Amino acid sequence: MSYELIPAVDHAEKLIRDAKDQPILNAAIVSDVDMILTGDKDFLSLDMTHPKCMTVAQFLESEGMRLENAAGTASAIAAAKRSVSPVYK
Repeated sequence: MSYELIPAVDHAEKLIRDAKDQPILNAAIVSDVDMILTGDKDFLSLDMTHPKCMTVAQFLESEGMRLENAAGTASAIAAAKRSVSPVYK
């Protein structure tokens, strides 16, 4: 597994309601991330085009797939979601 260390932004503009989410958004902006897949309502309510925030279902739909048909079943996706630990709580 590889990773890239993204330096924190010293004086970032507050763009998201939940202060705990701001470092994640800052890193995504600095890293020029195209998309954030999330279920977090604070991210989903952002009016940004880059990075674009959307749910997994919205992403799959934009790719012409349905959640039930993508990578097996919806239960497999739900199991995968449960196995990923969140960065912040």
